[in-house]
Amino acid sequence: MHIELTNHCLYIEPILDAKYASRAVFTDRIAYSTKSSTKWIDDTLKRYYATNIEARKYHAKFHFNFHRLTPVLFTTHNGFLLFPLPNKQFKLNNYWINLSKCYAFKGSDVGVTIEFTNGTFFDVPVPLTVFEKQYTRALFLNDQYGKFIIARDNRNLMNDSGKIVYNMSNSNE
Repeated sequence: MHIELTNHCLYIEPILDAKYASRAVFTDRIAYSTKSSTKWIDDTLKRYYATNIEARKYHAKFHFNFHRLTPVLFTTHNGFLLFPLPNKQFKLNNYWINLSKCYAFKGSDVGVTIEFTNGTFFDVPVPLTVFEKQYTRALFLNDQYGKFIIARDNRNLMNDSGKIVYNMSNSNE
């Protein structure tokens, strides 16, 4: 059974369990998978979005010069973007945080404590500087994709003279 990763997902984490390799924590439930977190994301992209993680990484590398730990945008219409945090214990099984559900974060004894929009907390064993860098990269990528969507919509609204015909109902403001 395949469980779709949706915008209601707060984070995906690797787990050390005899039966499962990772789990996704949603706002209303927890789902487990025998696949690594990255493989789970890749399978979700293939099944529901007709793309894969390598295509998303290539696009970010080509347009934004991101080479490692690339944030992955699922959809622009609801801001579903997951960004990875490295995991030293499981090399190919990263933590993935949903940017739109991340409310606040601070350094802690464990590494970083993240507060989500639903009021839950999650400790990730990564240095605060690594988290801040990944968070900033995810914000940048989300911002650039948002601008791309606005520019695309404006091009679609141009009349034959090349002037933008503004339609406030299609505006993202």
